[in-house]
Amino acid sequence: PRRAPPWHPRTERIRPIDVAVAVGLAALPLTSVVGGAASSTVDGLTVVLLLLESLPLIVRRRFPLEVFLVVVAATIVQLAVVPVGQEFLGGLGVLVAFYTVGERLERQLSVPLVVLAGVILAVVLLGRGGFPTVLQSVVQTELILAVAWLVGDASRIRHLYTLALEE
Repeated sequence: PRRAPPWHPRTERIRPIDVAVAVGLAALPLTSVVGGAASSTVDGLTVVLLLLESLPLIVRRRFPLEVFLVVVAATIVQLAVVPVGQEFLGGLGVLVAFYTVGERLERQLSVPLVVLAGVILAVVLLGRGGFPTVLQSVVQTELILAVAWLVGDASRIRHLYTLALEE
């Protein structure tokens, strides 16, 4: 028989740690812009996309699929609109989103999601600089995203195993 996950996503409380992580991840790229460290011009769209890449993580436990879709879409849009040669200010929210999907969703849903997101991200990255130029960056990005999902999936399996032992 199939086991339900050890949590109920729609009734999950917002945790202070999720708020802290989301706000911290939002602040990182924005403070580099305000401090003048980033060598790029920032417009309203960039700020909105940076916020969409991080702030939804506040409710990631309650709405893992929705948060994943918003964070990944914002990351893809930002990658697509940043001019070639300009610094990409994207945050690390996409890693937390990949982890959360691995932790909170069954593999039948999470695997196709992360594969599709990874392929789209790779295509957008390759389109920015050409195959040989950005290949190393694409491979590194894909590996990091895969590891984030794998750690989340391992956490989900451990929770299920613990539940089985408790029964």
